[in-house]
Amino acid sequence: MSDRAHAERELRRLFGEPEVAASTWRSLFDHAFQFIGLVSVDGTLLEANRASLAAVGCTREEVLGRPFWESPWWRHSEGGVARLREAVERGQRGEFDRFETTHPGADGQPIAVDFSLTPVHDEAGQVLFLIPEGRDITERKRYEREREFVAEAGRLLSESLERDTIFERLAHHLVRDMADVCVITVVEPGGAIPVAVAHHDEAREPALRALAQEFTCETGDRYFVPGVVTTGHSEIYPHVDAPAGDLAPLGEGFPKLVREVGACSFVCVPLRSRGRVLGVMSLMTTSPKKRYTARDLELAEDLAHRTAAAVENVRLYEEARRAAAARDDLIAAVSHDLRSPLNAIVLNATIVARSGTSAAECGEHIRHAAWSMNGLIQDLLDLAKFEAGHLTLSPASCAPSALVADARELLEPQAAARSLRLHEELGENLPNVLCEPARVRRVFSNLVGNAIKFSPEGGSITLRVVHDGREVRFEIRDAGPGIAPETIDHIFDRYWQAQKTATLGHGLGLSIAKSIVLAHGGRIWVESVLGAGSTFFFTLPLAE
Repeated sequence: MSDRAHAERELRRLFGEPEVAASTWRSLFDHAFQFIGLVSVDGTLLEANRASLAAVGCTREEVLGRPFWESPWWRHSEGGVARLREAVERGQRGEFDRFETTHPGADGQPIAVDFSLTPVHDEAGQVLFLIPEGRDITERKRYEREREFVAEAGRLLSESLERDTIFERLAHHLVRDMADVCVITVVEPGGAIPVAVAHHDEAREPALRALAQEFTCETGDRYFVPGVVTTGHSEIYPHVDAPAGDLAPLGEGFPKLVREVGACSFVCVPLRSRGRVLGVMSLMTTSPKKRYTARDLELAEDLAHRTAAAVENVRLYEEARRAAAARDDLIAAVSHDLRSPLNAIVLNATIVARSGTSAAECGEHIRHAAWSMNGLIQDLLDLAKFEAGHLTLSPASCAPSALVADARELLEPQAAARSLRLHEELGENLPNVLCEPARVRRVFSNLVGNAIKFSPEGGSITLRVVHDGREVRFEIRDAGPGIAPETIDHIFDRYWQAQKTATLGHGLGLSIAKSIVLAHGGRIWVESVLGAGSTFFFTLPLAE
């Protein structure tokens, strides 16, 4: 008896004439959304609905009348066949069974199925036949895998406070499930710099790293990942293994990289934080069966967002650590610099208390020490106000010569104590400048005070003033040891001091001077030659 005849005989035994039974069951089955069929007690497939047949790309004639476990749904997997036969045996005993399995889809992609086998009994309790049902849970399982994948990525991202370590861990996590190749670049002033690469074949990672470095490009049209940095928008290329014309939008470097790794599809997503693109994450597949879709792009963007947040947390952590270090530096500097004038006050107060003969001289020492302490406190207040944007000025029209004369009167005693001479060079017909004299006095005090500290005894310090366009330029030139080229960019930083001079001050003077000059709308800079002295410049706007 043929397989088809056997199926018809079983249907006639159960439901009467096969034509009526077949028509009835097919109508019911074919309108069912999920997969459903009919299996005899011995495991022969009697009927299957349209949805289940379409899922694996077969016809009724190919499957009806055969053992269910030999059908296209099951024969691809020995484990699946064994599990189904176990379910049929349980069904023969009248027991319900349910489990999750995977079927090969008609398009070659696997289908996750929530499968159940239900026995149907007659009035006497005998098992008449079995009803297999399958619910397509591919999307649900994919969602669950994605959530687990993202959760694991989140855990990896939170385990480090080193930016490059974060990128390396993310890249290798991505090639576990989502990509065959991953390249992460960061935006630096010189261009896009690859900082992390990963390949599903670890032996190929050194070659991939060298290849990625080869295509580091400057910012602009020829970026390593074109358009993503400049636009901040993701790009997806599902079919990069198509003719070369499809790669034209990628610029000059990336097509070669794509071909070298054998990529078939890839996506590029920006790593954005606070409206700025920090870098780009590029994912590639090397299998024609895996093509990136809009959903993959959405997942990649989610991971990019989490990564950017982790990198931003690293930046905030570094800022907090620097702020804590700055606080400690401030406490140390202020403690050190307040101790000297405070000791002078205590010493002279003790002398006054013991003897009235030196009261006037001691009083002058106390006044000078108190003035030094007040100056340091005022420096700290001014710097805090400037950095908070709250430093307010009361500018007036002032003659540059008067500003210089005021500075000389204030600083000549310090210069004389080291046998130094303050020399003036004033240009002719100098126009008035707009400034607050007391603040400019602090600038001169800090700049000339530094020159006095570092100039050799018996020398001179030149105060020069010239009219320069719409501003007046002030120059303080000394004959000291000069400033090393590698440190000259740091001397205006708060608390920064060259190692050799770290005991000569609190490291705030030049930062204060810069803050005051900038608040006036001026400029400040330095030029120096080792062994030949330094010249500090600052400008103030014309009163006009």
